[in-house]
Amino acid sequence: MQDERDSYVVVDLYATYRPDFVEGLRLDVGVDNVFDEEYERGAF
Repeated sequence: MQDERDSYVVVDLYATYRPDFVEGLRLDVGVDNVFDEEYERGAF
């Protein structure tokens, strides 16, 4: 028996910035699930 679920789209955004003027500095920013979709992972 298969479990059927509606499809969904989850949008994640990520960016990294490394300025040249500061040695070794790296800034990471991320936003998970931008549109706040409810979802659950299916078992395989």
